[in-house]
This record gives sequence, C-alpha cells and structure tokens, in this order.
Amino acid sequence: MGQKAKTQKGKAAGQYTEQQVLNNSLKTFKEVCHKIAGPETFKQLSPISVSRIISNRYPALRMRATDQIQIPPARTKHLNEIFKNMLNNETCTSPRGETMSLSTFHREGLMLIHYLTLVEGENQTLGSALREIQQNYHQHSEYYLKPIQDLIHILWKFSIIMTDWNERLFTYNINETCGMRGLDGNNEILISAEKPKAKTLKLESHPRELVQVGWTNFEGKITQLRIKPKWIGFREDPKSNDYCEVYIQKHALLRLQERIGLVPGLMHEAVYETLRKKEKTWHKRSDKRIVEYKIIDKKVGYLVCSFDEGVIIIRSFLFLTNTGTPEGNKLSELTSLEPMDKKYLKIDTLLGLAGYNIAHEPRLKELFTNAGCQDLLDLADLTKFSKSSVHEQDTESLLKYLSPNLRDFYENTAEERPLGLAEDVSISTIHAPVKHILSPYKQLI
Repeated sequence: MGQKAKTQKGKAAGQYTEQQVLNNSLKTFKEVCHKIAGPETFKQLSPISVSRIISNRYPALRMRATDQIQIPPARTKHLNEIFKNMLNNETCTSPRGETMSLSTFHREGLMLIHYLTLVEGENQTLGSALREIQQNYHQHSEYYLKPIQDLIHILWKFSIIMTDWNERLFTYNINETCGMRGLDGNNEILISAEKPKAKTLKLESHPRELVQVGWTNFEGKITQLRIKPKWIGFREDPKSNDYCEVYIQKHALLRLQERIGLVPGLMHEAVYETLRKKEKTWHKRSDKRIVEYKIIDKKVGYLVCSFDEGVIIIRSFLFLTNTGTPEGNKLSELTSLEPMDKKYLKIDTLLGLAGYNIAHEPRLKELFTNAGCQDLLDLADLTKFSKSSVHEQDTESLLKYLSPNLRDFYENTAEERPLGLAEDVSISTIHAPVKHILSPYKQLI
C-alpha cells in the first residue's frame, strides 16, 4: 500500500500523522491570533515563539471522574462526548467582535494568552497586537473571565442532568484547568458523585426517610440549603427567625416523579431555587404551608412543608390541578370534579394534562385560565425534559365528561356557548398514539 493510500486510510479512521496534527494546530492557532487581536498578531510572533507554543499545545478540555465506581468509564466517555459538543456549540467574543468556540478559547486561545505572560517575564519586546492581547486578556478582565463563566454554566447543565436526590449529587473541580492554573494546568475537570445526606425522623408516630436539600454551587461544591421558617409562613414558632436546614421526604420525591415526571435534576433544582429565594408565595394549610413551586418560570404546583424538630421538611408535592391547592380547588368548584375524576381523566399530572393540548381548545383554555392554571396551557418547554413520552389525549372526550358542568361555568362567566355535546361519555378514545417528544437533553439521560 502506498503512502498516500495509508494517509487516506488514516484520515478515514480518524487518525492523523504527527505532522498533520501539527499543521492543524498551526492553522487553528493562526485563526485564533487573527480573531483575538487582528491579522498582524501572528506575524509579530517569532518562529521560535510559534514553535514553543505549538509544541506545548494544551490538551483539549475534558472531564475525568475521580471515582470510577461512582461514575464508570463508559459513562465518563459518554459525558465527554456531550461536553465536547457543548463546548463546540458555545462561543465567546473577542474585543474585535470576532467569535470562536469555547473549545478553541480554552485551548489555543489560552495558549497564546499564557505564552505572552511567560515571555513578558523574560523581558522580550512585544509588538502592538501582542501588547493589545495582554491588555485585554489579563486574568481579571471580562474577556478572560467570561469564557470561564460560560464553562461553569455548561457544568451547571450537567448538574441538572446528573443530580438525583434519591441517589447522587454532582460535583466538579475546575482548578486543574488551564484557565485556572495557566501553564501548570492539565485541562481536566474533576467530576464526582456524592451521596446526599440522609436522616430518619419520627413524624406522626412513624419513621420517615428524609434527604437534605442541597445543590452544586458555582465552585462545584455542594451548598446545603438553610432558610428562615418565617419565609414560608411559620411565624409563630420562637425559632422562626433562625436559619435552619431543609429536608425533603422520600415520599415527596416520589410524588414529584409521579405528578411532574421530568428529569429528576430539573425538578430537584427547582425545589432548591424555590425555597432559596427570600420572597415566596405560600398558603397556610392547618399546621403546614404550601409553597408555590415553579419550573422554568411556570407555576406547576406546591411544596407541602412543615416545621418539625428544628428543620423545614418538604412532606409532599401537589400538582397545580390537585385538590388542596387554590387552583385545584377552584377547578373543582367550576367543574364539580372530584380527585378521582381528575385521576380518571389524567389531568392530575403534568404529562397527562400535556396530552390534551389545552391551549388549542378555546373552551378548555378559558376554563383552566379562570381556575388559575394558565401556566399549564402550553407545556412544550417542560415536556421536552421528560424521560417518558407524552400520550395524546382526546380533547372531545374531556369536553363530553365536563359538559354538564361547563354549561354552568359559561353561564356564570360569559354568554353561554352551545357545546352540542352528548351526555354519554366514551373514555376509550382518550388514548391516542404516543407522541414522542424529542429533546437535545435525551442523550444525557
């Protein structure tokens, strides 16, 4: 086989000769020089400088699991594939308005920036374009810090996918990256999975399993949530003004999964953010409080909370249409639906309700809006994070079931609308073919 044929075969297999790798590195480095400080940048570097930079090229940014039992090699490999795609799809902008991928900045871009710091210490004379880089990309500058912040945001997305309070919390450490350690970095992000802190408390004379509420902070470590009980309405207790820990019952985690059914990390992060904020909407329910719960700015239900043994405990979760919430009670008032009716019609869960496409049925849209459930009209932004498919439901069957009471609703809210619906109901038509909701995050699940 000739050398040309071997080279072509190597390219097809994704393998390159050492010279080809150097040529590709040099080409990318020239492009980065141009984007960061203009066409004169590369010309102002001596051949020796270019050779030193290319021969000491940083490795590509990647993740490495600190414990291969917690995160097996195959899982780490898969995460790195997704991570690479995310880095290639995100861009940063230079002072000249030129863009490059985060992947390129954290490799070739940082190579150039850090090398100039090195040669400055050697008292080498730099051209104007190179001095411009030093001025714009010092380690406290916006142009240096913004790509690192963007990297942290990508890692936050991974925490959403990886975290499940039933099993693990996702942590990371970027201190070994070249962005943080410069020439001494290895461009590895250390990732790990920590087991959530758990405890058992006796509540209503029964032992209950609890998990402490915490989340990954911007440093990659776990912050355990602490709030003041008075923030969610427990004002009578002498300790209402003291910060206390927050726990969630395993029962509440189960109810979240049953009634919302999205990727666990997305639901759990929303719980953390809901309670972390000082300003919250809550309602008193006997000795408990129900706290308004939103995911991606959509109100989808309430966290049922108590204050016991000096800690806040999330006891359960109510979907917005469930009886016991202001909206669920209003819906029952308007339609005379009992909890079992809602369950039968599958409107007591997010994925069940999403199958009706209520936003496209004017009568149902008005009904749910009047009940305060307007955030549930269009759930496409949420269902793409579902692990299971959304089953399309027969809207006409729902209208038939509601028909007698809807007439009263329309008489009380506006001029009666002729529904023309039969009294007999056939629920057998509710289940339509499954509609698969595709999501870019499916590949991470």
